[in-house]
Amino acid sequence: MAWGFSKKVKDVVDDSSAYTYEDERVSREPQNTVSVQQEEAPAPVSAPIRREVENSVISKTCVVRGNITIEEEDLVILGCVEGDIVGKGDITLSGTVTGNVSCRNFTLVCGELDGNLNCVGNAAIYAEGHLLGDIKHAENVELSGILEGNLYVQGLTSLMSSANLNGNLVTARLKIEDGAVLSGKVTAAEPEPEPEPVYEAPAVENVVPAVEPVAAPAPAVPPIDAAAASLAAINASASVQ
Repeated sequence: MAWGFSKKVKDVVDDSSAYTYEDERVSREPQNTVSVQQEEAPAPVSAPIRREVENSVISKTCVVRGNITIEEEDLVILGCVEGDIVGKGDITLSGTVTGNVSCRNFTLVCGELDGNLNCVGNAAIYAEGHLLGDIKHAENVELSGILEGNLYVQGLTSLMSSANLNGNLVTARLKIEDGAVLSGKVTAAEPEPEPEPVYEAPAVENVVPAVEPVAAPAPAVPPIDAAAASLAAINASASVQ
């Protein structure tokens, strides 16, 4: 925030007569209009901070010899890479790669990829791009350049007017513009269905049931013979007399 000069006072007795040299200099100099710009208030501490992830870039003058592994970031290749590239983000190639590439979405603007491409998303090869290898498990592919290899697409394959495909094509849907060159076998195949989850029954342990002890049966009471009972009664009465 811009401010003008302020009046300084020392040992003030009368505010109208107590001025410093600075006040006199300011009074003699022409007063310029000073614009005051109010600074923006800082964001509260609790406010969320948005952080954009920057892309990793391999410059034109850079040569990488060895494998590259990238987690979530996108990769832009302008130079030369000699090795395999594995990443979970998008890869844009405008240079040269000698090796296999695995990524989410792949774009070959210009240059050459000498290796197989495995992408779970979409792949695009522009008119100045050249790919020597197979493309596997791509969702959709748009080809405007040269592809020397087999092409496996789960969705739509678009062969533009400048496309040159030298290899077999397996795709669910196909679009060919006038002027495209296709040298190979074309197979129409439905996209692979996602496997259904398999639920396994929990393992049942072989539990032996507890055997409760069985009480021994009570001894059977022999039935009382009526004749024996009568005889016992007569004997008892005879002994009494």
